[in-house]
Amino acid sequence: MVPNKRNKIVSLLCAAALLLSVCGIAANAAGEYTYHLSGDQVTDIVNIAGTQIGYATASDGTTKYGAYLGYPDMDWCGAFIAWCAHEAGIGTDVIPKNGSSNAIKNFYADRSRYKASPYRGGEEDPLVGDIAFISNAGTSEIDHVGLVVKTTDTTVTTIEGNYGSSTGKVTRVEHALYDAKFVGFASPAYTFVTGVRILNEAMNLRTAPSVTGSSVLVTIPTGSEVKVTSVSGDWGAVSYNGMNGWIYLRYSLLITDAPVVIPEGPEEPEIPGDPNALYLVADVSEFNSPSRIDWAQLKKNGVQGVIIRIGGRYYGPSKALYTDDAFLTHYRNAKAAGLHVGAYFFSYALSAEQAEEEARLTIDILTRNNCKLDMPVFIDMEDFANGGEYDYQHYYAGKAVCSLVINTFCEMIRAAGFYPGVYSNPYFSSTLLDASVFSGRAVWIAHYAQQCGYTGRYDMWQFTSSANLPGYDGELDISYCYTDFPSVIGQHVHEQAFGDHKPAADWTVVTKPTCTSTGKKVKKCTDCGLTLLTEYLPKSAHTESEQCILPGNPMVRVFDKLTDQQRAALINKSAAGYAAASAALPKNGGTVLTYCRTCGEVLHVTYTFAGETHGEGTTKNVSPTCIAEGIDRTVCSDCWKTVEEKYVPYGEHVFGASTLTGSTANEGGLRTTRCAVCGEVFREEFVAVSDHDFDDGVMTETVTFKKGGTVVYTCRQCGEKMTQTSDKLVYGDVSGNGVVEPADARLALRAALGLEHLNILQTAAGDVTHTGAVDVSDARLILRISLGLENSAALFAHYYPGQ
Repeated sequence: MVPNKRNKIVSLLCAAALLLSVCGIAANAAGEYTYHLSGDQVTDIVNIAGTQIGYATASDGTTKYGAYLGYPDMDWCGAFIAWCAHEAGIGTDVIPKNGSSNAIKNFYADRSRYKASPYRGGEEDPLVGDIAFISNAGTSEIDHVGLVVKTTDTTVTTIEGNYGSSTGKVTRVEHALYDAKFVGFASPAYTFVTGVRILNEAMNLRTAPSVTGSSVLVTIPTGSEVKVTSVSGDWGAVSYNGMNGWIYLRYSLLITDAPVVIPEGPEEPEIPGDPNALYLVADVSEFNSPSRIDWAQLKKNGVQGVIIRIGGRYYGPSKALYTDDAFLTHYRNAKAAGLHVGAYFFSYALSAEQAEEEARLTIDILTRNNCKLDMPVFIDMEDFANGGEYDYQHYYAGKAVCSLVINTFCEMIRAAGFYPGVYSNPYFSSTLLDASVFSGRAVWIAHYAQQCGYTGRYDMWQFTSSANLPGYDGELDISYCYTDFPSVIGQHVHEQAFGDHKPAADWTVVTKPTCTSTGKKVKKCTDCGLTLLTEYLPKSAHTESEQCILPGNPMVRVFDKLTDQQRAALINKSAAGYAAASAALPKNGGTVLTYCRTCGEVLHVTYTFAGETHGEGTTKNVSPTCIAEGIDRTVCSDCWKTVEEKYVPYGEHVFGASTLTGSTANEGGLRTTRCAVCGEVFREEFVAVSDHDFDDGVMTETVTFKKGGTVVYTCRQCGEKMTQTSDKLVYGDVSGNGVVEPADARLALRAALGLEHLNILQTAAGDVTHTGAVDVSDARLILRISLGLENSAALFAHYYPGQ
């Protein structure tokens, strides 16, 4: 044993972990603050949001923001803003107490305080204190929100909750003004107060508190401090260089006398070092640009290994395979820096045949390029989840299919001479994978928490996807490695056997790269010309055009619809040229942009002007489910722009069959009822020893409100039947005690919300509106009947005519 070797490794890990902590506020201190409200609501909410930077989801998946809304484990980006508003003393009439991004958007749209982003044709820039509505996929479907805290001519800075890794934390993020992720912005009706303010942007001093009907006296520079002596709506009266006038307050913040106070105390690292780990391992893909990575610097900070994505399979209907364009560059650079290197394939296989395709592609790339690996080749099995119809495919495929896919892939990898491994998360590993998939293979668990929640054996633990380490100017996935893979594998490589062939000294370029496709170069045998080695060249840069005006939506490649003469006529940098082109395109509108002359891809969007009219729209609908909102969208047939967009609320859960675990004949069991769509547990009920587990019953002689009948119940465990003769039902008497009382309404409401399960007699009595199920309207009518506010006989005659 080398003296102090372990101590040195532990020191490196602890130093690296310290670099992961949030600068300025330790994770355990984030959100613990003292703040004296100024009354200026924009200033207060921005400053309070700033105190929360670094706050992260707890290991049990809960946050104080979700708890404020009553759902501690909810997705909390919207809840974060609602919580900050509450702390700032802002009423729910200004910022709603709601965690749904789309519900918040609709709140402001109904009040005419929502605007499209500049990227999507909006004519107004975002303001400090605005709520930003974000689509992480760059579409028009909102899935995230943030609070705008700073704006410039080119950038928008936000503070966003639930940002980054799957654990989520409060983060300050800088975006480009024309970022495609911005769908729109909402401007809450804040209250402003007098006092000294600092200008976030250069502001015009106007003669009156309005843009219209006033003139500009002077422009006050960015960063100036001005004293507001009176307020009129969003405008403030100030004096500047001897001139009295008005400025728009939404581009400024109040300078407060009582700043935020962070409690003093030692800062702790956000993620502590693990003394049992040998070293840190990063994992990268083409989304981590090779030009931004300094592997030598990362190695100095404890990163001694890297797992590189080699390719994957799309989750959509095509299920097409793809390769990672940056794999070989990452491989060469990491090898040159002396790091241990492995690979992973992002699998969406749902059969043995698809797993074989993925393994063949992986092996082909490794062997053709003579890759020498001393870390495993992992199959990455996850489920895509974004509220679409292709989500949760592995979950629904089940354990047998998932295990078959992994075993097929890993055995082919082993047969090719590489060391196979499995990457998954604790839930997948514990519930969807058979124990056989881990035997003789490396196990890599992803769990972003203070402790790994997987109880089985694992060799690597990916504990964060948002590490900030010297050597990369962004966030990295980082794992602890507990197994000395180079020793286990023994520098195991799949050497390319050239035999008697003699490789040429130089490469021959077979295909030059373009901005749309990779190129290829080969080394051939100098004797017979056989291709011995192949490398793929990264895509080249786009060839940017001059600015031009084109009709229609910039997200559509309209260049294919234009002739060369039309393109040339539209290219004009002058304002007059823009105006002429705009006048020539009154119907569809147009966009000022630049594009790639080679492939036609839109590169930069400067400005979008609307058309006079939209063509006849086409409607695209997505039905809601219990795990995703639906949407009704009308799209202009001329310019492809969304003319109208309405979100449909989440659908209701669907009761599935109950399952019983354990044995009623021995120690008792647990009966669980889940939603048939999303699998969420509705109810868990202990079934005592020896008790029969009867089902909801079947009427062999129908019981109605006019006569009694017979119900037969069957034990789910032993099949024994119990026959019950029942008197006629009492209209609204859910509990069956013969009296309609408020307790019956409560029971009906709980059933309607999925919190209670009713048997066949309870359902028949509680379905007062004769719809086939007990819903909220039934609960309301039962309550009114019990309080004497409704006539039971009249209601019965209305909903059960002729009975």
